Amino acid sequence: MHFVIMGCGRVGTTLAKAIEDRGHTLAIIDNNTESFRRLYKNFQGQKLTGEGYDRNTQLQAGIEDAYAFAAVADDDNANILAARMAREIYHVKKVVARISDPRRAEVYERLGIPCRFGGIAPPHYCWRESCRYPGCRIYRGTPDI
Repeated sequence: MHFVIMGCGRVGTTLAKAIEDRGHTLAIIDNNTESFRRLYKNFQGQKLTGEGYDRNTQLQAGIEDAYAFAAVADDDNANILAARMAREIYHVKKVVARISDPRRAEVYERLGIPCRFGGIAPPHYCWRESCRYPGCRIYRGTPDI
């Protein structure tokens, strides 16, 4: 399965490692090239510098073939815009967004985009409720993700 992550901070890099450790492919998008230094040294995925809500950047990341998309940058507006694009334009099955403002999160939850509060939920929680792939340990909620 192919995953796309927007945001190469602590949450994004931890999530990327968990996905690659499960044998999945992934692309990670960040608007700051320096952020990719946070990735582990044997990272095999695709690194894209750009805005995660930019259509061309999402296409380069393989959004059309993505099983899941996680918007975990430190910008609520960018996260929700990118998540809505993934869901509504590209029909990605599993989409999650990290949102800092609980009032905004309520609105987006009603739009069908699961939101997680930045810094509170561990990265594996993002996929636990969203990922329903039966062979995935994240699906079973294994805490060692």
